[in-house]
Amino acid sequence: MNIVAFNLFKDLNLRETIIAVIMLVLMFFLSWLRLKQGAVSKEKLEENKRDVVKKALEAENTLGGNYEI
Repeated sequence: MNIVAFNLFKDLNLRETIIAVIMLVLMFFLSWLRLKQGAVSKEKLEENKRDVVKKALEAENTLGGNYEI
């Protein structure tokens, strides 16, 4: 997680960093709010994620990759 945060902010000045943090917080808050309102099903999201990962791994394996879940 630290590497991701470092790479995300390393080339930004203070103003850009503040804007990026505000945008990230806003996105997390809106996602949380939609989950709490019941507009989005957590179970459905997890099911969709599993399907996408499975399809991606199947596609990668057809190209010769050696990856596992």
